[in-house]
Order: sequence, then C-alpha cells, then structure tokens
Amino acid sequence: MTHTPSASAGSYQSLLRDWRTPVESSLRSYLASPEPALNSHYGMMEYHMGWVNEEFASAQRPAGKRLRPMLVLLVCNALGVDALQVLPAAASVEILHNYSLIHDDIEDFDEVRRHYPTVWKVWGHGLAINTGDGMQACAFKAMQDLVRSGFEPDVVLEAVSMLTRTCVELTEGQFLDLRFETFDFVTLSDYFQMVKGKTAALFSTCLEVGALLSGCPNETRRMFGQAGQQVGFVYQMQDDLAGIWDNSAQTGKTAYKDIARRKKSFPIVTAMSHHESGPRMRSLYALDQEEDISEAVIDLLREFDIRAQCRKILRQHRDILNSLLAELEEQIAHRCASLDTLTDYLDALLFKPERE
Repeated sequence: MTHTPSASAGSYQSLLRDWRTPVESSLRSYLASPEPALNSHYGMMEYHMGWVNEEFASAQRPAGKRLRPMLVLLVCNALGVDALQVLPAAASVEILHNYSLIHDDIEDFDEVRRHYPTVWKVWGHGLAINTGDGMQACAFKAMQDLVRSGFEPDVVLEAVSMLTRTCVELTEGQFLDLRFETFDFVTLSDYFQMVKGKTAALFSTCLEVGALLSGCPNETRRMFGQAGQQVGFVYQMQDDLAGIWDNSAQTGKTAYKDIARRKKSFPIVTAMSHHESGPRMRSLYALDQEEDISEAVIDLLREFDIRAQCRKILRQHRDILNSLLAELEEQIAHRCASLDTLTDYLDALLFKPERE
C-alpha cells in the first residue's frame, strides 16, 4: 500500500459529500439480489436501508446518517489512505449496524424506525429475523472483500477478527439492555458496561479498523479504538437524553416509549443513583408496566435537575475523548498527518449546544 500525506484540505462536509455516493453504491452492491427468486429477501434489506418502499419500488426515504462508514473513511483519509480503497470496510460496519437495528426492533417491539414501519411490523418476526441474519453475513462478505482492494491477507484477517469481536460485544450489550428491564436498580457502572457492547463496540471498531488499514502500530490502533469507545459512550448518552427531552418528530420514535418499557436509560440510571431521587425512581420503575409512569418520571427528573447531572457526566466523557484525540495527533505527527477533519466531524456530531 502507498501512503500519502493527509488529504485533509477542505472541510469534512465536502469529504462526506464526495463519499456519500460511493458509500451508497458499495452498500447496494453487497445487498443486491443475486437472482429473482431472492428479490424479496434482499428487498427487505433495501427497505430497511431506505432505498425502497413496502412494494420494493424505488423510494426516497430516510436512510440514516451513515456515521460509521464515514468514521472509517475519515480515519483513513487523515492517515493518507485513499478512501475508495477502504469502501468494503466502510460498507461492512454500516451493514453490521443495520443488522443490529433490525434485531433490536424485534426485541424491543419497536414498530417505527425513521418514521416508517419497521421490517418486522411489515413482514413479521420470522422474515425480519432472517433478514437481519442475512445482513450480518453480508457484513462479513464486505470486510473480506478488502483482499480485492489490495490489502494483505493478514491485515484482512485482523479486520474480520475485529468485526467478529464486535458481533459478540453487540449481543452482550443487547443482552444486558434487555435484562436490565427486569432489574429494580441499575448503577451507572452497569449502564456503561451495557453501552460498551451495545453502542461503543462498533464505534470503536470503526476507528480501529481505519487505523489498521492505514498501517498504524498496534499501540496507535488501540488508542484509536479507545477514542471510538468514548465516541460511542457520548453518542449513546446524547441519544438517551434526546429520547426523553426531544419530541418524537425529531427522533422518529414514540415519546417516552423507553420509560413505558422500563428501559434503564442514562437519565433514569443517573436518577436511580442519586441519594435523594433514587428511592423514588426505583419505586416508580417497580410498578407494573401497565401503569403509566411517564409524567411522574419526568416530574422527578425535573425536580432533582437530573438533566444537569447527566450533562456533567457527558462533559467528562467528552474531555476523555478530546485527550485521546490530542494524544493521537502527537503520535501520527511523524506521518505528516492530521486528524483535523475527523475531530471537526466529531465536534459537529457530539459537541452540540445543549437545548433547554
């Protein structure tokens, strides 16, 4: 592989615009039906990806932000690797993410995603499970295609190993998330253990696999993985905050649904851990799920200003991320590389003004 100085001239917005079409084309190629008899099987994947409607006709629907493939490309671009060369890896992490969403929707009984009925709601549980399984296999197929992009077999094997590890961690995190619904009390430590698998594992892999494909030493690769983990923590905490304080028109989900399910999201766990609000929150969550506790929970969060406590914890993890990125910047300086575009993107993604 040939490395060139970072192509970070210009904004990350221009890079994302340039990459959007190649990423979508790559995703479509890995989820394309190989024969007419399987058109509906792959059509369900395409529906979930936002490319077709329920009749499998081409449609313009919300397709997700493609955060994960863009992170892979931004790391490689920063380290001087041609983004088009690593498209199989970018497609792989996005397909794996979407497989997990299809299964999450089934397990959480979510009927809507991105403002449209979920795959299981349209076609039933059996076909939806199979669709998710198929997408997981397609994710591995994509990662293995790095060989055809010119990467050495041992590098590709390591990338596939990272993907395998991530699959295991995803299921571990989802297991904890589901189990926590039946627990009377979950600590912040428990919460972060769950998020480490459910959300942070894939973000970690996105940055680490980008570093791997860029030829970074093991120590640098691991640090990219640690930075990715912090990205996942912050991203999930922000998502949990939005799940309570943003309306359903913004999130595409039913307002307060997580409270009804007794999900132990970030604000709830923070309240449960508080010495004053904890006993009252635990009592509310111990009530039968038929009881509508949404308003009481929101009132309790407001009474003890749990949102401010959450923001404090969020800032701590943002500071950890910033420190890791600063250290990485020093480590890659000898390559005449810069993480400016990556950090600018993460600033826009994670360091948003906090709305009241």
